[in-house]
Amino acid sequence: SETLAKVLPKEKPWISESGLKDADTILKLRRLGYSGFLVGTMFLKTDRPDHECARLVHALKQGR
Repeated sequence: SETLAKVLPKEKPWISESGLKDADTILKLRRLGYSGFLVGTMFLKTDRPDHECARLVHALKQGR
C-alpha cells in the first residue's frame, strides 16, 4: 500500500485490502491518503470478533 500510494491517482478513492492488522496500520495508511479499508483476517483470528471490532473502532476513534 505504501508503494502504491506514490503512483495512485489523487482524484480516486484509495482502498487498502491487505495486511491490516491493527489501528496503527490503518491510521498510517489514512495519513498516506487511503480512505477505505477492507478488514477481515484480524477478526477471523480471534474467538471474539465482536470484541476485536469494538477494540479496533475505539482505537481508531482515539487516533492512536
